[in-house]
Amino acid sequence: MTFFNALTHAALKLENNIPYSTQFNDIYFNPQKSIEETEYVFLKGNALIESWQSDIHKKTPWLIGETGFGTGLNFFVIANAFLKTASPHQRLHYISTELYPINPIHLQKIYLLWPQFSNFTLDLLTQYPPAIEGFYRLNFFNHRIQLTLLLGDATQQLNQLLRHPKSITEPVTMDAWVLDGFSPAKNPELWQTELCKVIARLSKTGTRFATFSAAKIVKEGLSAIGFQIQKRKGFSHKRDCLAGVFVGLDQKKNPSTFTLSDTPWFIKNSPSYPNKTAAIIGGGLAGTACAYSLAQRGWQVHLYEREADLAQLTSGNPAGVLSVNLSIHNRVHNRFYQYSYYYAVNHLQQLFAHEKLTNSFNRCGVLQFAVNEKEAAEQKSLIDQQLWPNNWLQTVSAKQASELSGIPCHVGGLLFPKSGWIQPYALCHQQCQHPNIKIHFSQSVEQLIFNENHWYLLDEKLNELNKTSVVVIANAMDALKFSQTKNLPLRPMRGQVSLLPSTQASEQLKTVLSYEGYTTPAQNSWHSVGATFSPNDVDYSIRMQDHKMNIDLLQQHFPEFHQYLFENSNTLLQGRVGMRCQTPDYLPITGPVANEDFFIENYAALRTGHAHQKLSSGHYWPGLYVSLGHGSRGLTTTNFCAEIIASELDQDFFPAETSVVSALHPARFLIRNLKRRCI
Repeated sequence: MTFFNALTHAALKLENNIPYSTQFNDIYFNPQKSIEETEYVFLKGNALIESWQSDIHKKTPWLIGETGFGTGLNFFVIANAFLKTASPHQRLHYISTELYPINPIHLQKIYLLWPQFSNFTLDLLTQYPPAIEGFYRLNFFNHRIQLTLLLGDATQQLNQLLRHPKSITEPVTMDAWVLDGFSPAKNPELWQTELCKVIARLSKTGTRFATFSAAKIVKEGLSAIGFQIQKRKGFSHKRDCLAGVFVGLDQKKNPSTFTLSDTPWFIKNSPSYPNKTAAIIGGGLAGTACAYSLAQRGWQVHLYEREADLAQLTSGNPAGVLSVNLSIHNRVHNRFYQYSYYYAVNHLQQLFAHEKLTNSFNRCGVLQFAVNEKEAAEQKSLIDQQLWPNNWLQTVSAKQASELSGIPCHVGGLLFPKSGWIQPYALCHQQCQHPNIKIHFSQSVEQLIFNENHWYLLDEKLNELNKTSVVVIANAMDALKFSQTKNLPLRPMRGQVSLLPSTQASEQLKTVLSYEGYTTPAQNSWHSVGATFSPNDVDYSIRMQDHKMNIDLLQQHFPEFHQYLFENSNTLLQGRVGMRCQTPDYLPITGPVANEDFFIENYAALRTGHAHQKLSSGHYWPGLYVSLGHGSRGLTTTNFCAEIIASELDQDFFPAETSVVSALHPARFLIRNLKRRCI
């Protein structure tokens, strides 16, 4: 059993808010002219301003890689220069590694030195991830600038990026490298040969680099991997520093062809779409999340919704809960949900930052109670491991839970202080408040026809609704009506929510209660209590037995609160039924749609266990993607999945390791069925 790797915060001491590493016996930055040195060494050394001003029509993001995030100073300087000097339509994606992240309490003090970057530092502190190994994507200035922190060993984490293909033979590559970190004499691991090789494989002809160091090991290491070295005058009293450009290697001696032989079916061409237009089918959480991510990246989006408004089906519940079951076990399933939760928390915080929208998103906290001994043991293990800091996760006693919630609680549990309830309808509308999104209401797409590199969207009368290169299907169970996705293993999961009128006593509830069901604080004088799970049941009528099931669970766990709600024997019961869309492995289906006939014919060898290396790469419907099967966790998962799709379409790095992206891949079921000889 593998566990999540909790990282050690950087060992440092602060003198006048200047950080000094006691681990590496070195300073993090020049205490006198930190900004000027960063501008000289990295901004000018990589000729970044000249680069983005000379390529003003670049459609894909500028990709800058860094070894050693440290305080984030390099990111702040480069991102700030980008805002001031790049064309408004251009985007910057900054990818940085860090094995020893600085404690945010220390960062808060350090950032007092740089008030000119407060528009970045405040956002970074709000989004700052837990010190757990993995990928973490942060957004700034409406996604125009993105920062992906790769926490953990630099070589291992950058190796994960090698498996992000833009074509069958190439990975996505950096436009420039910021090679920072402590000096090679004090931190030789960050300048090792293996790391240099990974940097080379993530570079293309013309990729630039800059570093403060001019040590022999650095010059020889970078020259050996294909960089042409230029020695520059060092900043201030320093004698030299280095810059250069990648010119490549002799491919016969140093092959750098991108391969993914263990899972060749996931290799595909990811062509560029210079016109950046897309059609999205479905106006619920999944569809509007995809529309939002693409629109923020400069795509023109046409969203088709068969109803007269957004979020009219399952996404139309009056209140949903942002929740997750965190785990100490480092399985792909757990990693996906933890990444999704982290991303959703920050996304909602930014999206609903406006004071007028606070009635749509209440970050009141979620109290999660263990419903049996097994869950109690898992909660204890999670707390004992101290993976998540207190601002993300806290353990509470029964007394503390009572004080936090405002109602009597008889057991303790976990508090998720950044969580709360959201109005899905408001979320869907807010995600579509972008000039790049055009919504087509009361238009049902019934067929998708691919012809001459374009998708034709047809209605029930075969009238053409749109012609486009990219389509994202995000309409839950309705995806099964399209010939390209008709065999995806989706099943309906009926869920009934009970709506109970609040009373003076019940309005004391201040947090969401999560147990075998959930109960929200009063919203417009109603509590949402839910929800039932009935697989393969498509009956939309309200059932009294389902109301009873929801209410009995509430009474079992919170008898006093139940009494508050039913102090009047004539309590009015209302409800709402939705059909969740689920998959067999309880993970969403996210990514490109496979050509099923090709898979069955070309991967027939999997039925007999033949070596994967002998198999060809996959074949996919060009420009066709899905975001489906989010089940009851759509508020948590849809935006992260949308970011995966948008990243591939933009020829950008994914927001997670390839193992996580592959676990969501639509083709995974085809491969499993072939191996099991089911098809």
